[in-house]
Amino acid sequence: MRQQAWATLGNDDGTFTRTVLNGSARADLGFLSGLSAGGALRLVADELQPERARFRATEPAELYLWEAAVTLDDGRGPLVARVGRFLPRKAPGATVLDGAQAGLRALGGSLEVGAYAGTIPDLVTLAPSFDRLTAGTTFAFDTTLGDDLLLLPRARVALVSSPDFAAMRAEAEAQAQLLWGTALAAGASVRAGVDARCVMLIGADDD
Repeated sequence: MRQQAWATLGNDDGTFTRTVLNGSARADLGFLSGLSAGGALRLVADELQPERARFRATEPAELYLWEAAVTLDDGRGPLVARVGRFLPRKAPGATVLDGAQAGLRALGGSLEVGAYAGTIPDLVTLAPSFDRLTAGTTFAFDTTLGDDLLLLPRARVALVSSPDFAAMRAEAEAQAQLLWGTALAAGASVRAGVDARCVMLIGADDD
């Protein structure tokens, strides 16, 4: 929990407090190895703030639900899966979604290939929304380069719909991280995207 106090000189309502509560929980469901449920949220109490100082002016409290999902992952088996609200695993550049993800592991867990699909919550309030859909595939390969030296490449290819479903955007992102024990962490990523408008413009230029 975090308590903030604000004071602005020259304003009658320039002094107020703001309470922010961050919470998360995870529990083993027990009847299947690696099956668990978890969630994470943030509650911002703005009832003591003047409306002009609130991020969402008409709401006295803001609830942001980052995660509410059931996960299957025992850390050893070939299958990993999630359903609910979550940030897709090993998917660079992906956003929080309401949906499902499944993946297969091989080579002792070093290689993982998966797919996900779902709806994207409202980008401001995180309220459930069916305005935008997404689906994608993921690839990850953890490589040991030496003592305490680990290379973690990740890749994602996905489709994301526009809010009115009039167009689809294709996205591709690759990321690599280099870890050396606890002393060094370095990384780089590259991202590309194209949508129907770009395709139409290219087609018009060709004509």
